[in-house]
Parts: sequence; structure tokens; C-alpha cells
Amino acid sequence: MKIVSFTDETKSIMSYLFERTADTVGSRVDRSAVILVGKVRETEIYSLPVRRADLVMMRPWLSGEAGAGNRISVQFTRVKVERRLFGVEESEEIEIAYAYSSVGETGGPEFAPVFCRGDRGLFFLKRVSAELPYEHLRRPSYQFAPGEKGMRSFLMTDYDKRGEPFVRDETAEVEAVISSVRWYTALPKEKDCLIPALTDALDDPNPRVARHAVRALAILGDETAAGLLKERLWNADEDLRVRLMLGLWIAGERKIAKNVLLELFRKCGKYSWLARWGIEVSLGAGGRPAGVLYGPDPAEYKGD
Repeated sequence: MKIVSFTDETKSIMSYLFERTADTVGSRVDRSAVILVGKVRETEIYSLPVRRADLVMMRPWLSGEAGAGNRISVQFTRVKVERRLFGVEESEEIEIAYAYSSVGETGGPEFAPVFCRGDRGLFFLKRVSAELPYEHLRRPSYQFAPGEKGMRSFLMTDYDKRGEPFVRDETAEVEAVISSVRWYTALPKEKDCLIPALTDALDDPNPRVARHAVRALAILGDETAAGLLKERLWNADEDLRVRLMLGLWIAGERKIAKNVLLELFRKCGKYSWLARWGIEVSLGAGGRPAGVLYGPDPAEYKGD
């Protein structure tokens, strides 16, 4: 995980947290070409030949196995479409295609997700780019949208403290994401209609809807935004209060936002609170804070 550093000042902390909370449901939808609920039918891996004219372009994907020749290994996963949420062609099945890198998952051009037959989940997808060297193998095909590491499963396999597997039911969480996707894709585009819709969403019980509404209103810069956020500030739980604080900061109400941050620090200790976000303090002589903080790079590690 990449780490970034920034000064131990209110302005820098606010900017960092604003970037860390940028991955709202709207951002995820906007990065996707297709969003659907589906069930994995099967996954197959094929070793496919590479034309001599494509060798240089396809070198990162070439198989490193002895005797393999000029071939690449491609994983094809067939997914039955159960619910079409956004951008889906009228088809009962889609195909997800990934080529395995010859230099390993971490060093190669992309990762290959793991699928199990029968798994059901939510998929945020992009169409396979024409620039990818194996795009011509099958059409149409998809991969996960930027920032997505896999499907959001309704049932997750987890492990207890003894290392024993058990199934965790994530249905309620996944359905909440699905609901937020439907809400976002139905938003009006015209600003005069959008602002009232976002205002109503500030009180939505679905936290993903409310978080996006807070951020969107702050960024739009409507003159009523700051007042709307302030009205909800003190009755919100801490999770939403942080988003309201960041929205007020962006909307120009920096004194109020700073006071909210200081109150959060006061309740549990400044560096204890920052540690919840994976933010650590750099210590100088005598173990005293050196005025520098560091945390996960928001470009790679962020949520909503």
C-alpha cells in the first residue's frame, strides 16, 4: 500500500479526508459502463496462441511455461444476468475476460479475480478496452471497473479466530448498495431539479445515498448548501457528521468545520481518532509529534 505524508494542520487533514471519502456511489457508477446483479455460471482458462505481429505488444501476457510457445492464458467467466441496474445490453449472460500476466499478479498489467461457480453478487464493470492486446479474442467482454477488486457477494466466506471457515450473509449490505445505485441513476440532470433531490437525500436512511448527497451539494456550491448541512450536523451520527464536516469545509464554512473536527479530537484524543483512518503521526526528538502525518494514499485506498 502506498503511503502519503501531509502536515499536521487542519487544512491538510480536511483535504486528506475529503479525498479519502471521494468514492461515493455516484463515483462508482460514473466509472462503470455496466452494473448488474448476476450469478457465476462457470469459469474456464484457455491457452491461446499469439500472432507473431503482436508479440511485442503482448509480451507482458505471454506464458512463461516451458514449451508454451507464443501463447497467453485467458480466464473467461460466464455470468447469468439476474438484475440489470445500469448500462446492460439485453442479454441473459455476459462474459468477463482476464489474461494472466507472465510476471505475476502484483507486477503485471492487471489482476485476475477469483470466481466460484454459483456465486451471486453485484458487479461494477467496464467494457474491455480496444487497447488491450487480447480484446479481439471474444466480444463483447467485460472487466471490473477502475477501483473495483471483485464482485460484492451476497454470501461471503470468512474465517473465525481458529481459522475455521464460515459463511457471512452480506445480503442487506449488498441490497443497500443496489438501492443507492438505483437512486443515483434516477437523479435528474438539471441543476434546478437536482438540488431538491439531493436535499431530500440528506435524510435518507441509506448511508451511501446520504454521503453522496452531502458531497454533491458541497461541490455544486449552491448558496443554500451550507445551511442545509449545518441543520443536520448535530443530530447526525459520527459517520455522517464527518461527511457533513467535510462538506461544510468545501462549502466555505471552515470555522464551523474546524470546530467539528476539534470536538471529534476532544472526545477520543486527536491521534487516536486519526488512527481510525489509518493516519499515523511522525515522532521527533523525545517522542513528540514532529508536525507530519502519514496515511494510505487516497488514490488507491478510499471509500465513501
